Amino acid sequence: MAAFFEGKCAYCEQMLGSRWHADHLLSVDSGGFNHLSNRVPACPRCNEHEKRDMEWLRFLELKSNGDPVVLARRRTRIEEWAGLKKPSAFPVTEEQRLAWKREVEILAAAIDAAWSRLRKMKVG
Repeated sequence: MAAFFEGKCAYCEQMLGSRWHADHLLSVDSGGFNHLSNRVPACPRCNEHEKRDMEWLRFLELKSNGDPVVLARRRTRIEEWAGLKKPSAFPVTEEQRLAWKREVEILAAAIDAAWSRLRKMKVG
């Protein structure tokens, strides 16, 4: 993924550091999924601090600072990536997405409970 974007953030085109993120173009809560076609490399600043739950194209417009050439270049790259990497069963059904989300929530609760138990253990 990072190689396709030449080691740069898909949104701001800054070089990615060692702790870059695989950002969802469409969040899971909005109907997206975790396939690579729905993810782009993002620097922590864009993904954690600026984009948050904003729709990716709106965020890209903001990051392009009104420059239509920059916007077109970045948008084309993202759309090429998403088009090249679409799974054969695309998109998942709403029933499948909700089932996946329920399973993730169960798993997350189990992990939280395990961490809570571990924190209560006395050391030495």
